Amino acid sequence: SYNEEDIIIPVINQLIQDGIEVYLIDNWSNDETYHRAKSLLGKGLIGIEKFPNNGFSPTYDHNEILKRKEILCQELGADWYIHHDADEYRESPWEGICLRDAIYRVDQEGYNSINFTVLNFFPVNNNYPPGTSFIDFFKYFEFGKHAAYSIQTQAWKKTSDRVNLHESGGHDVDF
Repeated sequence: SYNEEDIIIPVINQLIQDGIEVYLIDNWSNDETYHRAKSLLGKGLIGIEKFPNNGFSPTYDHNEILKRKEILCQELGADWYIHHDADEYRESPWEGICLRDAIYRVDQEGYNSINFTVLNFFPVNNNYPPGTSFIDFFKYFEFGKHAAYSIQTQAWKKTSDRVNLHESGGHDVDF
């Protein structure tokens, strides 16, 4: 996350309500993102860190953040992982089944990764009430125009090998 104070709580809460535990990497936001998110520690937020850990960087290094996520996937004890940005929403393709149960279903079928279809929602005004559900607010979307942005493999089952996110810019996991 970076300067996502208006949406960070709804985003994390949506994942938690969908049965997903969250580990947050904050890129030294200069608003209240980190402190607001920290209030959810122990309530579905299992960890939070500022990155890079040696302090604020004047440049945004997306590759280094993705490499940190690759390391976390080896350190944390989850069976499945999702690469998820603060301004994204993921849901089960099956009505009435939460994301956690959908991942379990995919796992039981023997798959080791999950593709997501990308829909880009755009603001049409500046009336978004901070802290509320952006899912309910944003209504107009388009499908990703670039092939790399239309379908992305961003959930995967943990293996003994380190995954690679950085070579695809986080759009696809490589085993």
